[in-house]
Amino acid sequence: MSISPPPFSPPRSATNEEDNNDNVHDDDDDDDEYIDSARTLISSFDLYKNAIDRLRSSVSCQSIEQQQNSLEHFKPLSTRTNAWLYMRIHDDLFSILLDYLLIENLSIQSTVLSIFANIACEQASHEQIFETNLIDIVCRKVVDTSQIDITNRCFRLLGNICTVEDAARKMIEADLTRSMGNVLRVCTDAACLHSTIRCSRKLSTYAFCRDRMLDSMCLLSICKQLFAEKVALRKEAMKAVLEWDIDSSDRSRSQLREGEIFRFLITTMEGKSDKEYRHIAFRLLNNLLRYSDMRTEFGLRNGLDFLLNMIHNHQYQSTYEHLKCIGLFCVCCQETQNRRLIKDDMNKLEIFFNYLEKYQYRSNFLDLLLTAIGQFIYDEQSLIIFVKQMQFIERMCDLLESVVMIKYENNEKRSLGDDEQDSIRRKRQKTKHTTDTQQQQQQQQQQQRIPVTIEFNESLFTEFVENTHLDDERHTLSLSSSSGQIASTNTNIEIRRRTEALIFILLSKLSYETTDKTLRRFLYNRRLVSLLLRYIYLCDEPNPRAIRIIYRLTKTLDCTEYLIDLGLPYLIELNFYSNIYIHDYNYTINNDDQYLLNILLNDNRAFFQRLSWTNEENRLKTIEYTLIKNIENHINTPYAINEIVRRLNDTNLDDKFYIMLTSVATLKEHHLISILFEQSLGYNYLSDQSNDERACFWAFRTLVRRCASATNRTYINE
Repeated sequence: MSISPPPFSPPRSATNEEDNNDNVHDDDDDDDEYIDSARTLISSFDLYKNAIDRLRSSVSCQSIEQQQNSLEHFKPLSTRTNAWLYMRIHDDLFSILLDYLLIENLSIQSTVLSIFANIACEQASHEQIFETNLIDIVCRKVVDTSQIDITNRCFRLLGNICTVEDAARKMIEADLTRSMGNVLRVCTDAACLHSTIRCSRKLSTYAFCRDRMLDSMCLLSICKQLFAEKVALRKEAMKAVLEWDIDSSDRSRSQLREGEIFRFLITTMEGKSDKEYRHIAFRLLNNLLRYSDMRTEFGLRNGLDFLLNMIHNHQYQSTYEHLKCIGLFCVCCQETQNRRLIKDDMNKLEIFFNYLEKYQYRSNFLDLLLTAIGQFIYDEQSLIIFVKQMQFIERMCDLLESVVMIKYENNEKRSLGDDEQDSIRRKRQKTKHTTDTQQQQQQQQQQQRIPVTIEFNESLFTEFVENTHLDDERHTLSLSSSSGQIASTNTNIEIRRRTEALIFILLSKLSYETTDKTLRRFLYNRRLVSLLLRYIYLCDEPNPRAIRIIYRLTKTLDCTEYLIDLGLPYLIELNFYSNIYIHDYNYTINNDDQYLLNILLNDNRAFFQRLSWTNEENRLKTIEYTLIKNIENHINTPYAINEIVRRLNDTNLDDKFYIMLTSVATLKEHHLISILFEQSLGYNYLSDQSNDERACFWAFRTLVRRCASATNRTYINE
C-alpha cells in the first residue's frame, strides 16, 4: 500500500481572488472518479495517474469540449497539498500541457495557464519548467494585451516562476518588460493589473530587471495604481514601491516623484485607513526620506505641514505613528530648502524644543531631536532664534542635569562610602541647582517613562558628528595609526556616548570666536559653566568639547566683561574639589600633563584615544591652571580693570559679589588692593555677603593667600 496524503487534502491558499475563482468547481460527477467504493479511497498516485492519462488521451482528439473537461478535471488536483510529489513522476506532463497551450482556444489556454501557475507555486517544479520553452511561449502571449484573461493568467504564472534568477533573465531576454509597461499603462482590469504588479514586484529584486522596467516606465505606471479604487490593488502597488530598491538609480526616484508618490502617502496617512494600510505607508515614507532629493521634494509638496499636523493631532494615532512622524520631521531638516521652510514658521521650529522635555521617549528620540537642531547651528539667524526665543542655553542645562549628569552622579555614589555620601549630600543640599524639589521631579519623570523606542538614523548622526571636528580627521587618524595606535570611528567617544556628544556639539558651536558676540555672551552662564566643570570632574574620560567650550570662554577677547561677572575661579574649585575649606592651591607644571591637555584642546586624537594622565588630581589641576592663566591674562589689562571699577561703582548693578570672586583670584596684587580699598568699595562687597558662606570663606582665604606681603597684610588688618 502506498503511503500518501488523502486525495481530498485541502488546496493551497490562493494568492489572490482570481486564484480562488480558479479553484472552485461544481461538477459533482468528478467526485465519483476519486471514489472506488463507499468505504475505500484509491491511492493518490493512482488518482493523479488517471487524471494525467485522461489529459494524454484527450490532447489529440478533435473535441474541444472533451479537452476542456479533461483540463477542468485535472485543474483542482494541481492546487492540492504536495501535488508536485505525485505529478513529477510523469515525465511527459509538461509536454502534454504545452500541447494544450498551443490549441487555438482561449478557454483552453486560460485553463492551462492556471494549471501551470498552480504547479509553479512549488519551487521544486521550476527545474523541469526551465527545461521547456514555457517562458518564451508565455512571454509571446502577453504581447497581445487585448485578451485580458490570458494576460492576467500569464503574469500570474510568470510571477510564480520569476523568483529564480535564471527565469527572470529569460523573461528579460524575451522583452517582457515592454509588454508589462503596456499592460500597466492601458489595462483597466483590476485582476490583471494586480497580477502584473505582483510579477513586477518580484522581478524588481534583480538589478538587471529594474533597469529594463525603468526603460518601460513601469515604476511610474505602478505609482499611478496607488490611486486605484480597489484596496487590494493599491496595497499591491504599495508593496511593489516599498520593495523597489531605489538606491541604485536616480531614475527610480524620478519616476516616483513624477508618479506623485508623496501626494498619495499624505492622503493615505491623513485618512482613517486600516492599520496594515497605514503601516505600509509609514514604512514607504520612511524609505523614501532616506534620500536627499526625496526629502527636498517632500518639503515642496507640503510634507512638513502634513507632518506638523500629524504631530499635533497625535490623539488619533498610535504611539509608534506619533514618534515616527516626529522622527521623519527631524530627518527632513538635513535639506537646506526644508530648513528654510521650518525656520520661517515658529510652530515648526518649536517642535524640536517642545519635545526635548519628553524624556519618557528614551535616548534615541532625544538624540534624533538634538541632531535635527544641530542641522540649524550653522545658520546665524536660526541661532539667534534658538538662543533668544527658545531658551536654548537653559534647555541644554536641563538636559545636562537630567540626562547626562545623573548617570555620573550615580556612578560617584556607588564608588563612595556611606560617610562620604553623607558629606556630599549635605554639601549638595546647599547648592542652588540641586534642590529636593528638582530631585523629586526627576524621580517622577523616571517613573513615568514608558517603553517606547524609535528608529534612529545612524548615518545622519555619524555624518553630522564627523563634520563638526575642528581639524581634518583623516590626517589625525593617519598620524595615530603610524604611531602604532589603532584609531577607528567605532571607538570615537562621540559615537559611544551619543547624547553627550550632541549636547556638547550644539554648545560648542556657540563658543567659537566666529560666532556673533551677542550670542556667545549667553554661554557665560554660571549654571552652564558649573555643569560643564562638574561633568569634567565626574567623568574620567570627558568629551573634549566640554573642556574646549570653557577654554574658549576664557580666551575670547571681546567678552571680557562677561568673564569678569562669571566668578569662574571659584566655580572651578567648587566643582573640582570635594572640600574647598582645606584645598591648597599648589601646582607645579608637569610637561607631560600639559602635553595631554594640549591634545585635549586642539587635536582630534582626543576623540579616539583615552589620555593617560599622571594621576586624576593632576588632570584637574592642569585644567585649572590653564584656565586661571587665561583669566589672568585678560583681567589684568587696563580695559578689564576699568570695567571692574565701573561695575563696582555702578549703583544700578545689584549683584557684584561674583565680580569680586573673579578679582580676588586673578588680579595682580597692586590692582587688587586698589579695587578693594581705593578706587571702589570692593572689600565691603565681600564682607557684606552673607548668603553664601562657602563663597565668602573661599574669597577671604584666597585674598589672604595672595596678599602675602607685609604692606598688603596691613591693609587687610585695617
